[in-house]
Amino acid sequence: MQAKLFYYFLIISTLQLSCTDGQADIRTPENFTKEEIVSILADVHIADAYLAKQKRKDNRFMQRSDQYYGSLFKKHHIDREKFEAIIRFYADKPKDLEKLYDGVLEQLRAQSDSIKIEDSREIID
Repeated sequence: MQAKLFYYFLIISTLQLSCTDGQADIRTPENFTKEEIVSILADVHIADAYLAKQKRKDNRFMQRSDQYYGSLFKKHHIDREKFEAIIRFYADKPKDLEKLYDGVLEQLRAQSDSIKIEDSREIID
């Protein structure tokens, strides 16, 4: 009986490993990949920057803030509670959080470069 269980375990383990492309699809307790979390965090930081700028100009800051974050969470199929759970999950893992933010910075740089290219094209046209 133990030999049968061992073979079942071996077969299942082999199947699981063969279904990946060499990289483990590591997910948080909230079932988001690291790439998805990087995208969410990048968008949150863009919204934070925009809202901080608007806060100086507009007295309806809280209303706008709720609208922006609501749209952002809807875009990523997440809610505030799940987002906060992800943040709490990584709060105890500073090295993993640092790796996430390396990805966030990379994504924000790419978006910034893309905007600069578009702006330069508009100037030329």
